[in-house]
Amino acid sequence: MHEALVLLTLILLNGLFASAELALVSARRPRLQALADQGSRGARAALILLDNPTRLLSASQMGITLIGILTGVYSGAAFSDDFAAVIRLIPLLSSYAEDLSYGVIVVVMTYVSLVLGELVPKRLAMAHADTWSVMVALPMHWLANTGAPLMWLLQKSTESLLRLVPTSNASQGEVTDDDVRALAAEGMVRGDIHKHEMEMIDSVLRLSDRSIDSIMVPRGDILWLDAGEPVSVLWDEARRSGHARFLLCRGELEQLMGVISLANLGEALRRGHIDADEDVQAPLHVPESISVLKLLDTFRRSSVHLAVVTSEYGGIEGLVTPADILKAIAGEMPEMGSRDSAAALVRDDGSWLVDGHLPIYEAERALGRKDLARGDNYHTMAGFVLWHLGRLPKQGEKMAWRDLSIEVVDMDGLVIDKLLISRRVAQALRAGQSEPVQLDELQD
Repeated sequence: MHEALVLLTLILLNGLFASAELALVSARRPRLQALADQGSRGARAALILLDNPTRLLSASQMGITLIGILTGVYSGAAFSDDFAAVIRLIPLLSSYAEDLSYGVIVVVMTYVSLVLGELVPKRLAMAHADTWSVMVALPMHWLANTGAPLMWLLQKSTESLLRLVPTSNASQGEVTDDDVRALAAEGMVRGDIHKHEMEMIDSVLRLSDRSIDSIMVPRGDILWLDAGEPVSVLWDEARRSGHARFLLCRGELEQLMGVISLANLGEALRRGHIDADEDVQAPLHVPESISVLKLLDTFRRSSVHLAVVTSEYGGIEGLVTPADILKAIAGEMPEMGSRDSAAALVRDDGSWLVDGHLPIYEAERALGRKDLARGDNYHTMAGFVLWHLGRLPKQGEKMAWRDLSIEVVDMDGLVIDKLLISRRVAQALRAGQSEPVQLDELQD
């Protein structure tokens, strides 16, 4: 009986080492750092081991290997003779009793060791990695210190062999945008994160890659006020627009005086004229090359929350407000936009009716794909079509791109207003197609 208890103890010790190794490798470093800052000795020990992965692996493997050897030797010595005596009772097997006894014991002990000493402990360690790593870090740290000479030999041997293999020195603890998206997606699957929260997280992570061109109101859509008009006319026009701030110009957009708010325009109406010193704020100019994140920081440091996007040649390219940044994160909000709300509407047949000025990232979100955006070459679906065709399309013209059929269903002068997007039937004929082609040519 005591032999079985000794073997069970050895197997459980093996499971302790196996689970400790996996828990420490799977533990979240930020969580361990927070616990260490709160005074947890186990968390501090875990961080030390994670900073030296070779030391951690050496300590765990030394314990697993020693226990594995002891388990094999002890199980053979403890049970082989008794089990061989049972096998000798079978005449056909009596001459092979010792070999069969060792073989059966090895198979049984391997099975028990795998289940109780590896699989079950590792599954538990994965489920409770942070908690378990804090609990086992101190014993593992003690083992590493106790076996320091052997640890040193194993560590130096490992590092010497690794020099022969090309490996990256980048820390495995580094967290990338894709890691954050993967964690958020896992949380959404488990129900801890809502789908809209997942979309906003993805949008926030994209901000550093988005230029201001992708969120600004372009020059042609800017609603500006002419200082030469009567104040009453400007007041009526401003109230009908639904906006709170406006560019005030003299005759044309390039003759910009500054930014006037609806409240200040009301004061000017009561006074009978616009006072440039009292009512008009100096405009905030930002270059068109600025990123959205940099623009957000600029708004935080400025009292003017309307920026004029200026090209390197001094021309006005568009304007942008904090509301445009919010729309880039949370999606289109009609009451906040300076233009009609851009949309992608799904039809009964599964196709999409898409506004030409729909931002390309919004289109990716609506269509459930991530291959539409291509650097700074374009920022809207209209720009997508223009860039791939290389010319201005005609109304009713179709093009095929990868698995999509894109039809220009409405043109507003030189502006692509509406697009009809659907999955093309002939996808199988050109698997992997990445360049736009005429649909007639595709079907021939």
